[in-house]
Parts: sequence; C-alpha cells; structure tokens
Amino acid sequence: MKKTLLTFLLVAIFVVTAFAGCKPTPQPEPEPKPDVPNMAFSVTTKSLYVGETYQTELTGLADGENVTDYQSNNSGVATINSQGAVTAVSVGNATIKAVTNQGRQTLMRIEVLSSDMVYVPYIAFSSNPISVAVGDTYAIDYVVSYMGKSVDATLEWSSSDEKIAKVNNGVVSAFGEGSCVITAECTYNGQKVVSKAVVNVAKYGIAVSTDFDNRELFVTQTVDLRLCVSDNGRFVTPDNVVFESANVDIALIEGNKLTAKSGGNAEITARFSYNGADYEIKRNVYIYGYRVVTIKANGKTDSTLRGIVYGDKVKLDLKKHVSGRQIKCWYVDGIKIDGDSFVMPDKNVVCEAKLTNQTEGNFTKNFANGTLFSAQATYEYVTGSLVDKNNKDVTDGNYVLLDSVTNQNASIVFNFDESVAVSDSASITIRVKMSGTSKLYVGTQSVVKCVAGVSVALENVTWKQSVEGNLWTELRIPLNIFAENGNFLSAVSLGVYGVVYVDYIMLNY
Repeated sequence: MKKTLLTFLLVAIFVVTAFAGCKPTPQPEPEPKPDVPNMAFSVTTKSLYVGETYQTELTGLADGENVTDYQSNNSGVATINSQGAVTAVSVGNATIKAVTNQGRQTLMRIEVLSSDMVYVPYIAFSSNPISVAVGDTYAIDYVVSYMGKSVDATLEWSSSDEKIAKVNNGVVSAFGEGSCVITAECTYNGQKVVSKAVVNVAKYGIAVSTDFDNRELFVTQTVDLRLCVSDNGRFVTPDNVVFESANVDIALIEGNKLTAKSGGNAEITARFSYNGADYEIKRNVYIYGYRVVTIKANGKTDSTLRGIVYGDKVKLDLKKHVSGRQIKCWYVDGIKIDGDSFVMPDKNVVCEAKLTNQTEGNFTKNFANGTLFSAQATYEYVTGSLVDKNNKDVTDGNYVLLDSVTNQNASIVFNFDESVAVSDSASITIRVKMSGTSKLYVGTQSVVKCVAGVSVALENVTWKQSVEGNLWTELRIPLNIFAENGNFLSAVSLGVYGVVYVDYIMLNY
C-alpha cells in the first residue's frame, strides 16, 4: 500500500474523525465547563444484506448516560430493537437514531442489499479529494476490495489534465494550480471497475484539516472543534486560532466548543496564524432542528405539534373534532398518506384531515352522468396545474373540466359521501374558473336554485353571484337554499353553459 510522500495544499480538507498524531490546537481560555464527550455510533454507515443482523455500538457516552430509545425511520427496510441490534428487512435505505437519557441524539445510515445481488469489486481511496502544492508529489493510498476482502490487482492510471497533475503508477505529480480528476481502472474476476479522485493543486505548501466539515448534529448537541495544520507533511502548532459561527442562532461557539441551537446549515470559519501568515477557512455544519407540525381541518388550524425532530414517527389526530364528521384520510404537505401516521422529514410540515363529504382532489368518482337541461355533457379529470390570469394555481394540483358541448345547457350530478342535514351553518363550497359567457348552475333534481358566471342575468333563482373571468373564484352556497332546515341532502346537480373548470367541491357543516 502506498503512503503519502509530500505536501498537502492550503485547501481545507475536512474529515469526520479526529487526526491521530495531530497536536492540540491552542485555544482561548473559555469559562470552565464540564467536559462532555461527543456521542456517535461507532459505525455511521453500514451495508447489510436482507436477513442480516448488526449490533450497533455508541461511543462518547458520558458518566451515567445511557440509551433510552432506538428508532428506525423506515421499519419496512430495517428495524432496531431496544438493545441496538439492527435487522435488515428489505432492500432500501433507513436511518437509525439513538436517544439518551440526557436528551442527546445521533444518527447512522443503513443500506440494505438483496441477498442475491452480484458482488462487484471496487477501488477505495483513503483520501478524496487529494490536496497538494505545485511541485509536490503524492502517493495515492488505495485498496482494491472484493466480497469484503482486499485483493491484488493491477491498476491503470490517468489524469484529466496533465498540465495540472500527472499520475504514474499511483504517484501524483503536481505541475500547475487548479483541479483535475485522477482515474484508476482495473479488471478483477472478469468485472471492470473504475474509481476517480479529485486532485486540487495550489501554490501553498500548507494543509489544513478539521473534524467538523459537513458534520450532522442534533439540537442541544455540543462538540469540540478540532483544527490540524501540517507543513510539508509535518504537523505544526498554529497561533491565534479562533472559531466563529456565521449564525449563532443555529450554532453557538464558545472557545472551541460548538453547541447546536436550532436547525439548518451553519457556516463555521476557522482563523489562525502560522509562520507570519494569516489563514482563514470556511466549512459547513448541518443541524437537525426542532420542527413544527401544523394540523388543519376544514381549512382551519386545529392544533400545532412542536419539538418534532427528523425521523420521529408522528401520529395524527384532531383535537377539535367536528360532531358527526369522520376523518376520511390525511394529507401531509399535499400528499395523501396511508393511515394516520408518518415519519417526520427535516422540515416543518402541514397536515390536513379530509372529513367525510370533503373532496380529495380526484372527486370524479362522485360524478354521475345526468341530464338537467339537455342530453349532453362531458367531464374530464385532469392531473396537473391550471393557472388563472393572476398566475394562481389550483389547490390540489388537479381539476375537472366540465363542457356543455356546443354551448348548450347540460349538467352532471355530484353525490355526497353521506346525507347532510340542512342547517343555517351548512354550505357547499365550489372553486371554479370560467370565461366568456360561461355559467354554472347548481340545483337539486330538476330545480335550479343558484347561478354564477361572468355575466349573470336577473334569472328566477334564489342565489346568484357574478365572478371575474379567467380567475379562480370560491363560491360558498348555503344548503338551506336547496331545502328547509332539518331536511337531508345527498347530492346536487352542477349544470354548465360553455366551459367551466372545477378545482374542488367541499361541504361545510
């Protein structure tokens, strides 16, 4: 195996683990605080085959700290028991989370492969990207693996730009400032494998490494920030090391300790001096924050769940149940889910309960061909968007096109899920868009009670409303227009003249 020969670049190479042999970086004296070790799974990414079991281990637990809960965000792919043992269930990816009695949390990734998948060889580089200075050489440390074991293989090497760097038998020679790609190829067991590494070449002979680039943390976690500097392959001690956070509301830094305060990306800047020169590097830390679940019903907010984090299983319910109304289904951020629970993503979400007699987007199942004014009518359910003149889209991402055909009056029937008791507060809401001389008639059986359109004549109807052409408009029609209070309705007729687009129909009671 080939080892590193010479210099690293002045490009910040961030790795996830601490660097052996790196001297501690002098830090400003912070306020004395208890030294809390970093908690993490000993293995943060693991591949398993279906049916395999893997026992996880945690490092960095404090005195008296123990795991109180293990969770899988996709139990259909991988499960984990109370002892931290992961079982691969089916092909896919899952995220495992451990929660301790001190409120600290950490993640690991599980990839589940099919047991009949073909083994393929692969080439792994110990460093990628590779950083060198102009004039330096670097021997790439690599291993060829097959079926989990290292094997001998002859590699063919090439560079995408030899003006920047050449490669000969795995040894990179840097000639010019810039970046290029080094490619290694081999054939093993009849299978060709290719691996690539980015080589960054700069004029500086200094290499900087930290342990926090692209690190993932949870709110409340505290970690130490470590900085290592090497000069021509030799670790050195920099002066005046300072860590700063671009957003202290997300990541608060005191001395060399970072505390995760809220969710989001935090840019961390490390400044130091060495050999009379000042250096500055910037990298990101991502924090899984506390998220909010807003629960709605009937267009109004029912309740709000706070403090939810990525991977939590959220069970949905209404605190303000509507008397006589059953929950038909749930939508999470506009997507219908099976059942009443979902796995929390790393963002705020809006969940909406659809009650009986509320449409769910594809409400054509509630339409039946009928005739009120003529024998002709067509309707078409369309998936996609339809914007109006104000560039406003439909709510559910779909709509129904009603066409009277050759501008003759025609209609269809909208059937309710169940009969609705008529009252002063009960109403039907229809969201429509029409243009020209189009009109929408609403009635029961053969009696027209309501009319809406761009131009509405003084017709003998109980309720009428003018709407602006080519604009999505919500019509709210009281049910006691159709029948007296105390009576029950099971359907209404929708008659059209011309072409009318319907986004949704919803009963309110």
